[in-house]
Amino acid sequence: LEEKGTVFFSEGFENGNFNEWFDAWGPPEVIRDPSKAHTGKHVLRCLARYQGDDASTSSIKYWFHPGYDKVYYRFYCKFADNFNQGWGMHFSSLYAVQGDNKWAEMGKAGIKPEGDDRFGTGLEPWNDWESLPPPGRMQFYTYWQEMQPDIYDDNGDGQPDIHYWGNSFYPNPPITPARNRWYCMEIMIKSNDTGQDNGEMAAWIDGQLYMHLKGFNWRTANDLKLKRITLGVYIHNNPKDNVVWFDDVALSTGYIGPTDSSEGDADNPSASPDDQKSSTGSSSDSSACFITASKPIW
Repeated sequence: LEEKGTVFFSEGFENGNFNEWFDAWGPPEVIRDPSKAHTGKHVLRCLARYQGDDASTSSIKYWFHPGYDKVYYRFYCKFADNFNQGWGMHFSSLYAVQGDNKWAEMGKAGIKPEGDDRFGTGLEPWNDWESLPPPGRMQFYTYWQEMQPDIYDDNGDGQPDIHYWGNSFYPNPPITPARNRWYCMEIMIKSNDTGQDNGEMAAWIDGQLYMHLKGFNWRTANDLKLKRITLGVYIHNNPKDNVVWFDDVALSTGYIGPTDSSEGDADNPSASPDDQKSSTGSSSDSSACFITASKPIW
């Protein structure tokens, strides 16, 4: 699971821009300030502006066609000291997309993938309808062909309505990131072989395995490859200006891990090492920490 591979993309924003990326919303801003950067002199500042309680986003995407069957995606993030997203948000994600169109399969919230078109996951904080301190627990938010529906009476007519909002996975106990502190986040997705339930996904926080889920039938076509990432923040009914900082992004065919300069902030931990290790104990298979979303989430 943590075998090293080939790093095929890295981004520290030291050129002062994000010209290799696309679909910039907000847009984010590259700031030259060594005191704010995780490493180097530059850092990406994603500001989700308050827009009268409407949704707000600040994000960029990177495309790496023709793609891979197994990808590790690492990024560093820091939530501003006053970050508070209200009831719901989305974060950085890794997706498989069919074909060579980098814009394909966007805008498919609430639609179950067919197996040959797309699949993927976000690693994102969820504050459980503001019952957890912001930004909330870290969890996977996942779309794939065998995802479970969310069934409820959407329009009050007494009839059940079927929705396919992303399915959520998190360990017990989960980690809730502290604000104003850098975290190393890493996502791994391993595609299944067509006709087999041998797909996987995993997450690490500050180099500690957080979740490892097995048994996914992600796709029905072996040419459906992982090839697009999103970096940034999307907030539903954004209640205020909210900032997240990003730095030291990397993509690899194997485990990446934290940079040499930081193994996490020992003076401001999110959870004790014992808690972090025990949090992986109930997540060795996909059924151990599975829940369905209970509201429209992007």
